[in-house]
Amino acid sequence: QRVKGALTYPLLVLVVSMLLTLSVFTLVLPRFMNIFLSLGAELPFLTRIVMLITKIATNPGSWVLHGVLLPVMFYTAREAWSDPASRLRLFTVMLKFPILGPILQFATLARFCAAARLSLATGLDLLGSVSLSAQASGSPLIEQNAIEFRQNLAGGLSLSEHMRQHEEIYGRFLTNLVAAGEEAASVEAMFARAEPYFDEEVKHLVDMLGSALEPILLLGTGLMVGLILLSIFMPMYSYLNVL
Repeated sequence: QRVKGALTYPLLVLVVSMLLTLSVFTLVLPRFMNIFLSLGAELPFLTRIVMLITKIATNPGSWVLHGVLLPVMFYTAREAWSDPASRLRLFTVMLKFPILGPILQFATLARFCAAARLSLATGLDLLGSVSLSAQASGSPLIEQNAIEFRQNLAGGLSLSEHMRQHEEIYGRFLTNLVAAGEEAASVEAMFARAEPYFDEEVKHLVDMLGSALEPILLLGTGLMVGLILLSIFMPMYSYLNVL
């Protein structure tokens, strides 16, 4: 919910910018391009690129192609996400993205800690709590790792020892808290302390993501408008010089 809230305004700016750009390419630019062609003047490279994009945007065949490709891409992405192996690979790739990766990691760890705290509070044993919490976390990595935890627990390893072997998933902070909780026989309390920490980290990173996207989108929109105007005025200026 925090991610959606932070991305609402940048996505709105992006959608409006795309609609305005599309309207310019389909309604405004074709008239200018026809004028330039009728003049017979040599067009700059930037103007020729804009003309090509304009032709593609006004071609009904491109609309049909996009109408076919977009549902196919959406269906392919949904099928890939529903497949456990593909979902694990996609999630691993997303974790490598700046800002987005830490958000996903902290958000899934927060859900893992919340579910573990509730499960242990209801009297469920550690193995059952970790298994249910892994499913509730939303992280394919934690879900897969929970299977290995069952084997390690049977081999005599504690939860903190298992986490220490996989700090790239759980992080050093949560691992140390769980280790301290095991020594004090209060693992549930350690999960309760870790949950708000990860929530605050998610909130901080989400705010940072929203603050970073807004100027980037505005800069991209301004650059696009500038290139369109430049592609129009360059041939007009050249033609006036010839006259």
